[in-house]
Amino acid sequence: MDALSRLLARAAGTAAACVLIAAPTAGAFGPGIDVSPAGSANGGVGVAARDGGGVVVAWRRATDGAVLVRRAAVGGTLGDPVVAATGSSAHRPVVGRVPGGTAVAWVRSSDDHLLVRRVAEDGSLGTTFDVSGESLNSVNGQAALATNASGRVAVAWRRPSDSAVRIRVFEIGSGPSAAALDLSAAPDIALYGTNVHVGLNDAGEAAVVWHRNTDCHIIVRRVTSAGAVGTQIDISGEPDSAVGDTSPGVVVRPDGAVVAAWHRDSDHHAVSRRWNANGALDGFVDLSPAGDVPSMADLAIIPTSDGEAVAWQRASDSHATVAFGGGTTFSAGTDVSLTSTASGPPPAVAVSTDAALAVAWLGSDGTARVAFQSGVSGPGDSPPPPGDGGAPAPPPPPAAPAPPGGTPGRTPSSDRTAPGTRIASGPGTRLRERRATFRFTATEAGARFECALDDDPFAACSATTTLRHLNRGAHVLRVRAVDAAGNRDRTPARVRFVVPKRRR
Repeated sequence: MDALSRLLARAAGTAAACVLIAAPTAGAFGPGIDVSPAGSANGGVGVAARDGGGVVVAWRRATDGAVLVRRAAVGGTLGDPVVAATGSSAHRPVVGRVPGGTAVAWVRSSDDHLLVRRVAEDGSLGTTFDVSGESLNSVNGQAALATNASGRVAVAWRRPSDSAVRIRVFEIGSGPSAAALDLSAAPDIALYGTNVHVGLNDAGEAAVVWHRNTDCHIIVRRVTSAGAVGTQIDISGEPDSAVGDTSPGVVVRPDGAVVAAWHRDSDHHAVSRRWNANGALDGFVDLSPAGDVPSMADLAIIPTSDGEAVAWQRASDSHATVAFGGGTTFSAGTDVSLTSTASGPPPAVAVSTDAALAVAWLGSDGTARVAFQSGVSGPGDSPPPPGDGGAPAPPPPPAAPAPPGGTPGRTPSSDRTAPGTRIASGPGTRLRERRATFRFTATEAGARFECALDDDPFAACSATTTLRHLNRGAHVLRVRAVDAAGNRDRTPARVRFVVPKRRR
């Protein structure tokens, strides 16, 4: 019996006692990783999680306006840069995770239209969709995009002709079909010179946030999964309205709660507020002490397993700063960049699928950079597959009869699509003991899992797996989903971690 099989056998005997660590204690940020050559980037950066762990970073090349994307792993390994588009405007591109790849949004320099396309893991490019069909102009030419695990994409923008707020929601594989939805009318239009932002959860519920023209209040409006325009609310009020021409951020949590973050006018602090799915409003949360107040730029926000992470550019020294927590308890702002960022572009933030918070920013030397903080999990929007939580997974369906001349025992050939795999949570990259608990999810309901530790072969494992009696040193755990038809994920998710040596 190989080492992984022995570990899994021990885990199976004590499955009821397994404790899932949904939100491990976060470690310190690692050093910034240079994703682009020095002096090659401008306009800011975007960042998104990858199915296999780590993130994808996007930036605009200074020489020709091309939009580039590049994989970055928690350990610092970089993939090859991929040119996703040419001739973009000076504003930053934004990215979001979709199955098997990344959705990229940017503004085309020739006509200021907002465009979206998919970049697959192998670098191949999908169809370019003109989402806005109208100019966003140079003042508010910022793409606003959110994605979910099923490949749904929500894109929002401010229409320059009348400052109305618009949104389109579609599948990345097929592109927009329905017309854009208008979310605002006078006097609730967006303030000139600000950008709107959008959030989307795995249930397909969207929310758009904007800075209102008449009074600088922060407005949020929901869009249901069926595409119906829902309730609009003034989430800020006075004296918590926004300052100047800054832009707010928004996320939609798995339970439908909407959380917005903005730069408050009364004291210039970064604040957030939650609008629950039942319509109740929580209190305001002050995210930034006096020394960490944001500059006149966007706030980036991303959901974590038990709260949110909010990033901004600090006004005092232009450093990239992030605070995270849940409810009314947030950490003090952490200086991530440790060097000044370029004037204007705010940082971007994402939670990787291998339990790390990623903050990306544009350095003052024109370099796109990203830094990781281990032990921060996403909210786990994808429902756990059957068998999670100790319940036995259903057995796979019986094999179909082999067709004439076919191979006995093969499942029907109608399903040839492999499922995607995600490591939804884990203990971080540096363990405190010789055991580790991980939770896996798949893009297909009813999928089972196979795991491999280090050089061991793959063996069956459960959706919640605890590895015990680990050897001290570095390890790599790989996991792949297997669907009912026997299709295996060809790009297993993986996570690296270290069991520290004993102190003498």
